[in-house]
Order: sequence, then structure tokens, then C-alpha cells
Amino acid sequence: MPIPVPETARPAKTFDIRPSIGVSEEYSDNFNQTPTNKVSNFRSAVIPGLLVLVDLGLLTGQAAYYPTVFYDSSLDKADVNHAFSGQLTWQALPRLKLSASEVFTQGDEPSQADRLSLRTGRQQFISNLFDPYAVKGYYHLSTFSSGGELTATQTPGANASFTFLKSNRLTLGYGYLDSRTTSDIPGNDSTITGHQVTGTVSRDVTRDLTAGITAVYAVREEQKATGNTDLTRKSVSLFVNYVVPDLVIQGNIGVVQFEGGSLSGRPLLTTDSTISYYLGPAVLGLRLERGFSETFQQGQNFGIVETSSISGSVAYKFTPLLSGLITGGYRENKQTGEGGGQAGRTDKVISAGAHITYQIFRWLSASLDYTYTDLTSSNSLNSYVENLARAGLTASF
Repeated sequence: MPIPVPETARPAKTFDIRPSIGVSEEYSDNFNQTPTNKVSNFRSAVIPGLLVLVDLGLLTGQAAYYPTVFYDSSLDKADVNHAFSGQLTWQALPRLKLSASEVFTQGDEPSQADRLSLRTGRQQFISNLFDPYAVKGYYHLSTFSSGGELTATQTPGANASFTFLKSNRLTLGYGYLDSRTTSDIPGNDSTITGHQVTGTVSRDVTRDLTAGITAVYAVREEQKATGNTDLTRKSVSLFVNYVVPDLVIQGNIGVVQFEGGSLSGRPLLTTDSTISYYLGPAVLGLRLERGFSETFQQGQNFGIVETSSISGSVAYKFTPLLSGLITGGYRENKQTGEGGGQAGRTDKVISAGAHITYQIFRWLSASLDYTYTDLTSSNSLNSYVENLARAGLTASF
């Protein structure tokens, strides 16, 4: 249990409860995200919410729950989606902090289930991420269920950091992977296990610039009805972090190589770099991504996917009460078939969006969103174009 602290050191509010209520109207011209026989839909929703903040001195945390009660015109049906997130932190000792976090989502929005735009079509899913961790150790649990398929992944591991010669830092890490996918279709079950070792050396070159190198070695074994596959992943990358008042650059460039299966011996240039530039009331953003994604580590299992993308954004604060955001991007995904997914399937996604928020009163805000998505797939059944517009009001107390 937390060690009690003097009353004078405690905050005025040990528990802070903040309810909210929101309403929204959404229109989609391709609700089911299909290449033909498009169905338009109006979704009317009410979103009550509750945010609870806890501060007991050495024990702090927060929890938020937002159910969405909605009605779809195309189905003439009402239903409820759920979203919960929470975090708890205990400062057990001056140098030991224990934390745990939980994110639970039950819904049918593909964009909430998959950041890489691999998931298409509208169907219910349940996603759960549980992360209890300590300063040097961690344990991640991810479960994702949809369409008669369940993927459960456990990733325990540990990190240790050492500072030497004042401005240099060495970080060593180890992680174990256990991912199991079960399906209602006979023969589609699979298990992926493996180990990963990571080493990073960084140096504070100047007050504004940090640079370093990261090396990763990982082994994966896939077990399925058709046989077992052993994979080895080796990568090395250089990274820089440059931060000044008007510019933030976080960049890396490297090479990754898989051995085993269909990926043997093919090196790939990788990067995950972002640039943010602050120009008065505007913030300009650019992100470049290229590499392999092991999708079975979190969310639905599409196997090992080669992915690359470029995206940009412009955020502008017109007044203290009115702000806007414009986004756009292009992503290309190639499913390798290793670890899951459809070997040879390629998806190309063009997306654009606009978001406007207006703070009507301190407790009431209005928002207007528009999203355009054009997905072209080598499997024509997964191609679709969708225009989505949403207007909403949210009251927070």
C-alpha cells in the first residue's frame, strides 16, 4: 500500500470526477466499405462520459469511460459501443515506480482497430491492451477478437540503462513474444513465439541534439497446421533528435533483413521520421515511415507486413476558441504471408481529412470532421472509396 503523506502535502481534490455528454451526426456514402453495392448511412449518436482523477500523494491515476449509443439508418438498428482507458502509478520507493494501464475498445470503426489501414469492411471487434510495468521491467497483453478470430499476445521483457562519460547512454533490452491466433475455420490456428534483444547507444551532442545507433536481433517461430517456419530479423539504424523552440526533428534511417520463409536475404531500407515546425499559430507536420510491421504483436493478426507511408498535417489556431486541422497521406502495405495474412496482397491507401473545433463555452465545444479514404487492393473485394462527415457537440463538466 502507498506510504501516507502529510495532509499538507496532499492536493485539494483527492478524487476529481468530471462527467461529460456528447451528441454527433455522421454520414458515410459507403458505410460497409465495399467496391460495389455501396450503402449510405446516417449514424446518430449520444456519448455520455466519465473521467475520474485520483491523487493520493504516492498513488495517482485516472480512468475514463465513454459508451456510444447510436442508431444506424441503413440497418434501422440501435446499438452501443464502448471505450475505456485507465492508468495507475505508485511511487513505491524514491527510485522505484510501478504503473499499470488498460485500454479497452469495443466497436466497428476500422480506423480504431488498425493504424496501417489493413482492416477493411465494417464489423464488430473487441480490442484490449493491458500494460502493467515497472521501471526496468514490462509486460504487455493484447487481445483482439472479430469475425470468429481471436489473437492474444503476451510480451514480457526488461530494459536497463547506464550513463557513462556524462553525456553517453547505453540501453539494453530483452523481450519475449507469445502470440496465439485461434479461428473458427479449421486449420487456421497459429502460434508465434520468439525472443528479441535490443541495444542502443546515444550521446548528447549539444543541448539541442541527441544522436545514436540502435541494433536489434530477433528470432520468431511460427507453428501452424501446414508446418513450422523459423524467422530471424536483424536491423541497425541511426537516429537523431533535434529540438529547438520552432522546430522538432525526430529521425532515423536504417536497414532490416529477414532470414527464413519467403523473406530470406532481402534487405530493406527503413525509417520512421517526423518533422514539426511551429510557425506562429500554425504547426506543420510531416512523417515518413518504411519498414516491416509485426501486426500480431498488437491488434488483429495480418502477419508480417511491409509498409511505407508519407503523411502531412497543418494545424492552425484561428482564435483562442477556434482551431482547425488538415491532414493527408499515402500508404502502401504488402502482406508477406509470414505469421498470418494473405501472401501477395498489396493495398494502396490515399486519405485526406479536415477537422474544425470551436469552444462555444468553457464547458461546451463543437466539432466538424470530414475524411476521404480511397483504398485500392490487389484483392478487388477489399477495394473501396468512402466519404465520411461527422458533426458533434460535447459538454464537459
